[in-house]
Amino acid sequence: MVDNLNGKAINLKQWANEVKASRAIFEVVIKENDKIIYHNKGYSGVVNIVQSKVTIKDGEMEGDSQVLAFGKLPLILFAFDQLRQKLTKSFKNLF
Repeated sequence: MVDNLNGKAINLKQWANEVKASRAIFEVVIKENDKIIYHNKGYSGVVNIVQSKVTIKDGEMEGDSQVLAFGKLPLILFAFDQLRQKLTKSFKNLF
């Protein structure tokens, strides 16, 4: 068992069974000017789409975005953690 911040236990065995039972395949297609620039299929994912032009005001970025998470919860958390790790590594290389 793993304890999260709310003091509730996560049953890893139950999650493993959910992941094994997951059969849904999601397809993601991203187009730029009607040309496909990304196409993939998978069991889960997390996406954040910026929907408006971002403005910078007083050193802060402002804009609208929409977050989409799909798939079984254990896989969503895995996808989010992988995204966090890869972005953290990428940002370290930028500065």
